[in-house]
Amino acid sequence: MQMFANFVAAKGPTTIRISEVKGHATEADIEEGKVSKQHKEGNDKADLAAKKGIQKHGDDVVKLAGWFANRHRRYISLIKDIHSHLIEGSVIRKQILNEREKTVSKIVATLARRGIRT
Repeated sequence: MQMFANFVAAKGPTTIRISEVKGHATEADIEEGKVSKQHKEGNDKADLAAKKGIQKHGDDVVKLAGWFANRHRRYISLIKDIHSHLIEGSVIRKQILNEREKTVSKIVATLARRGIRT
């Protein structure tokens, strides 16, 4: 990414054009007009370059990256579970407090009817 940023800085931002292209396009996508032949060929070249880049770093780096990606997915799942638990606890706490408030109100009303001040 830094090499790209240096390239843009050297050439000037008006000298490049960035666009979104459908990835992994098929011939059917071209026929349906979802993507141009030029974009498909460019994306295919980008995919090939990415595969070569991965191969250049070796299997160990790819395996390690996969391990980190899996660990990150599990961490995200854990954090989501923690958030759900905290929200559920907050809802339950609010229900308990509401029930307690209703009970206290009933007791106070009963005492007031009996002439007992609280």
